[in-house]
Amino acid sequence: MDQNGIDQHPGAGRRHIMSLHLRTQRWTSVALLVAAIILLVIVASIGLVSLTYHDLVLGGRWALHSEWLHGADIQSRAAALGQLGDYFGGTLNPILSFCGFLVLLVTVVLQRRQLEEGTRQLEQATRAIDLEAFVRVSDTLNAPGGLAAREHMLGMARDGRTALPPDQWAAADLQAAHTVARQFDLVGVLIEGRLFDANLFLRSWHHAVVAGWEACEPWVRHHRAQSGDGGFMRHFEELCVLARPCRPVVPERLGVTLADAAARDT
Repeated sequence: MDQNGIDQHPGAGRRHIMSLHLRTQRWTSVALLVAAIILLVIVASIGLVSLTYHDLVLGGRWALHSEWLHGADIQSRAAALGQLGDYFGGTLNPILSFCGFLVLLVTVVLQRRQLEEGTRQLEQATRAIDLEAFVRVSDTLNAPGGLAAREHMLGMARDGRTALPPDQWAAADLQAAHTVARQFDLVGVLIEGRLFDANLFLRSWHHAVVAGWEACEPWVRHHRAQSGDGGFMRHFEELCVLARPCRPVVPERLGVTLADAAARDT
């Protein structure tokens, strides 16, 4: 994991996909096992009911090749077969209904699992898109021109030169302020358009955003007053408002507070 909190291990995505595939295979195997058990239960129930009727009801006399069946008259045979049908229907119907309920239950569980897997894959894909956008934005901000402009503005803030009226700034000062404000304003536009995760960006860049706005704010307000455009660099200002209450969350997730970390460092 790099300094921006991005997982740089290329095998992490493959391991996640393999894990999803294994979970899907596991639930498919469970469904096939349940279906096989239900089928065996149905076959065993039919056989058990047949043997029970044959032994307990007819006293072992009933069979297709038995002398009793062939020697009985039509009414006796019809009555025996009718009793057999009633016995089968009254005994097997609850069993088959219960098996059907089990099949329905398994189907609902499998559909729910598939929906959860699809949701996880969608979240993973969204996360990958957010990470890619974050990397692109970070690369743009960390370009030599952006770094030099931010360092220039931070140096002006340290020296107190940002307190001077912007019309007294040098051309290099104005160019650096324009570069910093334009870059962060573009980031604000992307966040407003929900093109990537704002929290992911602000966790790593909130200090730079706040410091950049505090250094560029006199120039931005001077430009608004001169041009009459009150929305000039509005997204940069709103981005700073979002960045001010931000604080690192990784140490807290690891169970370490910032105060404890500072106490150990001292």
